[in-house]
Amino acid sequence: MQVSKYVEGVTFKAIYTVSRTSSVLYFFVGLGVYISSILIGYAQDPKPRHHHDLEPSWMLVYLYTLSIIYLTSLLLYFSGETHSRHCTHSHGSAFVRQGAFIFGLGAVIYTILDFLTTVLSSRVQDSLCHSPVNTFNAVLLLIFIILQMVVVIFHPRLNLRFEHGLSQLGLMHLILTNAIMWIRTIIKESMLEFYEVMEMESKDVDQLKEALQKNFTIEHLQDISRSVTKSGGYLCYEDLEDNFPTMYNFLQNWTPTLFPFIIEFSLIGCTLFFSMWNYVHLDKDVSIRRYAVNPREFLRSLDFTHSWMGFSLGALLVSLNFINLILFFKYSSLEDSTDEFISKSSNSAVNFCGSVASVMAILKIQQLKDKENVVGRGMDAALLYISGSFLILYSILEILVGANYKSNFTGYSRLQIVNGVFSVTSTIVQVIFINLTFVKGHEEKDDEREKKEIDYPARQETVFLALTNLSQWLIFTFEIQKTKSSRTEAEYFGPFHWVILERIIMPLSIFFRFHSTVVLVDSWKSNYPNNKRRQQLNPCPADISNSEDGPQAEAMEMENAIVVSSSGEP
Repeated sequence: MQVSKYVEGVTFKAIYTVSRTSSVLYFFVGLGVYISSILIGYAQDPKPRHHHDLEPSWMLVYLYTLSIIYLTSLLLYFSGETHSRHCTHSHGSAFVRQGAFIFGLGAVIYTILDFLTTVLSSRVQDSLCHSPVNTFNAVLLLIFIILQMVVVIFHPRLNLRFEHGLSQLGLMHLILTNAIMWIRTIIKESMLEFYEVMEMESKDVDQLKEALQKNFTIEHLQDISRSVTKSGGYLCYEDLEDNFPTMYNFLQNWTPTLFPFIIEFSLIGCTLFFSMWNYVHLDKDVSIRRYAVNPREFLRSLDFTHSWMGFSLGALLVSLNFINLILFFKYSSLEDSTDEFISKSSNSAVNFCGSVASVMAILKIQQLKDKENVVGRGMDAALLYISGSFLILYSILEILVGANYKSNFTGYSRLQIVNGVFSVTSTIVQVIFINLTFVKGHEEKDDEREKKEIDYPARQETVFLALTNLSQWLIFTFEIQKTKSSRTEAEYFGPFHWVILERIIMPLSIFFRFHSTVVLVDSWKSNYPNNKRRQQLNPCPADISNSEDGPQAEAMEMENAIVVSSSGEP
């Protein structure tokens, strides 16, 4: 009797809170188990030759399998009208969904290569790399990536019902899977960087043998060589090098390029599913119309008024950074630092331009009205603060190294300090401007009249900054996180310590550039008048209600139930 009394007093709000809290604890417990397993594996084998030697393979089977089951049920069952609604805003903007498609394709190629590596290693006699579990995990990961791409692209506004807590637990499991996918990719990338450093030091030892033979015994030099080369190379790649040289060369050239794709894809999954988890069973921002993908209508709804100057200058910077990438890889050498000088000179110029544009934008955007309702921006601001702090930390390290260390290469200490200062400055003023875009903006009720240039303050600067951050994302992704682009720092901290520092700091620094691009594109699109939307307003809004990011019904008149059109994309 007493038990039933307590059970009858339990409210839905209490159940909802317990379920929400339990899902968060599930995430931290799962992450803790994975990281603890990695640390235990490292303690047992301080010189692992493959990331599979560290990670718990059976835990990955559990994560991938449950994620596939939940994503499948989400697509086939929970996304239906009886189990979900759609928000008036997207959990991931159109730019994020396009990024999910591009990064998803790169992640698919990366996973296929990983699968081929394990399969080919199975054909090598006495190979320590092959494991049926690892091969099975590669297949599961491929299926998971494809299903996640479908959900992110076709269901970006999904607002799930409670479903006895299953929605919150399932979404948090997807977040956990993406977080672990991100961590294991960074571990593999770090191990490849470690072995690259080992090869560099091994070459230095060979040169030392030739130069100092007369002063050291051969046995002494061989001891030095063994202490430097350690385990000799990355295990699976060694198997392929000896038995499948063509595949080995392909993997060696393309795997480092594909790492950023799966890292960014997993971060997109984390942020989108977290936003979706945050809206489970909430009635706020619910749309009466269900979202449908229509890229053609989306493109037709874009208004490029007063954007072409900023777009042209931004495209110029993107082109310069592409040239920077080409020159970096062309002049990449261990004997001199020409490539490092080119990279830091270009980066300093881009950061200076970004700082000036951000200051101008901060001053101009004051002309816009304050928004009456600020929806869904807390998560964006938090991501900016967290990722921006890592970029500032990286830049401060760069300044301190430039001020305190004389490189054996030329060093370019002054250039390094200038680059770091401009990077810190541009990051700070850009975060300030982006936060202003959250609270300043155009009101759609003023769309009846033709707009003039005075109605678009800071729009040119916004599109310029979006392209600047996109180009910086390319540089950070494909150049700066490579050890050869920061040899000065590697000399100061030591190559192995610098690889560890880079792998801790750089992922979120890279994400800052991508996330800034997303938010700025969204601001360019939604914070200003849309003359095309004004021209489309007509007595039959149903004709355009299915457009991508197009009008969504926000209100209904009580007497005649006429739908009033409004923009729905954040």
